[in-house]
Amino acid sequence: MKRLAIGIGLGFSGHALAYAGRPVLSISAQPVSDTVTAPAGASFSVTASATESAVVAYQWLGAAPGGAFAPVSGGVYSDEDTDTLVISNSTGLNGWRYRCRLTTTGGATPLYSYTATLTVE
Repeated sequence: MKRLAIGIGLGFSGHALAYAGRPVLSISAQPVSDTVTAPAGASFSVTASATESAVVAYQWLGAAPGGAFAPVSGGVYSDEDTDTLVISNSTGLNGWRYRCRLTTTGGATPLYSYTATLTVE
């Protein structure tokens, strides 16, 4: 009897998840928690790259203390689809958490950054 071996081509190394024939996303710099005095602004950044000449797409997500993550947009937020989320006014955002969802052209498996917390004094 012959045995058939099937490989999925799944690999995990650090912050990169790879499927054979698809771009691979990786994060080289994670967002860092920040402390500001209201009403000062704040920003969070992520540095990411992809193989296969794929273009990285960014979507920043936010969560109130105890809440679920959801996309942020408008109001005090800008650049929510870039590598740096900008918050123009931190009033009322103490304890909010932020992370970035990364995708690519070419269908790489989505990757999430670490979570960073905004502390407002």
